[in-house]
Amino acid sequence: MLNGLIANIGLLCGAATIAFLVPWRLGLRLNSRRRNALIGVVMGVVAVLLVNDPVMIAEGATFDTRAGPAVLAGLFGGPIGAAIAATIGGLARLHVGGPAALGGLVSFYLYGLTGCAAALVLRRTGRKRFGAAGYTALAVVATLVVLPSFFIGQPPSDGLAILASAWYLLVIGNVCGIVLLGLMHNELSRIKQDELDLRLKSQALDCAPAGVVIAEAGVTSRSSTSTKASRRSPATDPPT
Repeated sequence: MLNGLIANIGLLCGAATIAFLVPWRLGLRLNSRRRNALIGVVMGVVAVLLVNDPVMIAEGATFDTRAGPAVLAGLFGGPIGAAIAATIGGLARLHVGGPAALGGLVSFYLYGLTGCAAALVLRRTGRKRFGAAGYTALAVVATLVVLPSFFIGQPPSDGLAILASAWYLLVIGNVCGIVLLGLMHNELSRIKQDELDLRLKSQALDCAPAGVVIAEAGVTSRSSTSTKASRRSPATDPPT
């Protein structure tokens, strides 16, 4: 089962790399509704890929790294992104079927709400993003928040049986999915910011007329020479 989960993590990283680049390359305005909606769509598509390649256990439940895109859709796309990603991913989970399908649908919305709450924490603390420790804590919180979904649409005894036999898949999938996806976002954001800084510097140099720069340099040079000459020549009084 762990081999299947590792393959699912690899699929997450590959799909997420492409997904993160889409909003940037389209040049959508930061924090705009269009950007948030696009984040929801691309994260929802990533979730579709993940839930269609899950780890299945004997009790009929499926485990994957859906928490990564579902939580980060809320974290970086707000309520709009979270709702879109949860709807797309949740419908895909229903399509996969199984006794825990309804709970799987609900899990997407619980993860999305967790991401939105984490975004609120970032805003109130004045931070732009979490570090590795912050994403790990977020994964732990998301895991606790999603536990009630295992008891939706099936008897409580079945939900307990699923958690008892595969709780470690849930923990590993959530921690790896959220932490890896979060750190990937941080690195890509850093690269994008470096590109933006270089572009702004290049535009500033292009907008500065070369003649003005040379003229200013010449004026500065003449002023400096005149000042030095006046200091070297002694003061003389007119003859009487």
